[in-house]
Amino acid sequence: MLASSRATNTVQGDFQSASIGTFMAINGEGFFVVQKPSNFVDGRPTFSGSPLYTRRGDYATNKDGFLVNGAGYYLMGIPVDSKNRNLAAACRSFSVPERFLPAQPTTQIHIARTLRAIRSRRGTTPTFPARS
Repeated sequence: MLASSRATNTVQGDFQSASIGTFMAINGEGFFVVQKPSNFVDGRPTFSGSPLYTRRGDYATNKDGFLVNGAGYYLMGIPVDSKNRNLAAACRSFSVPERFLPAQPTTQIHIARTLRAIRSRRGTTPTFPARS
């Protein structure tokens, strides 16, 4: 067996408008997780290989409602438990409902943050940096 290296292109390309609502792009670092199906059981893909990573975002729904890019790779996702918001252990493919839910604008956001401890000398009042 011969080992070889493989170059990875991580250069950010230009964004282009698309009339297809399932086309996606990543701004900054990151990749889409994809897999090729090894088999189909009752019209659902099964996967036996390792996940692959790509920045190709030309996704379209196939006849079974799964998001598949132009190279035939299925977009994978990590399910989130709706009760405790924990991630499941493994990626899996997912189907898209026939009718997308309309987007709703965000009207409120809540951010919680832990502040770092500031030590003061005995007998003095600590000062806090100004907010920017």
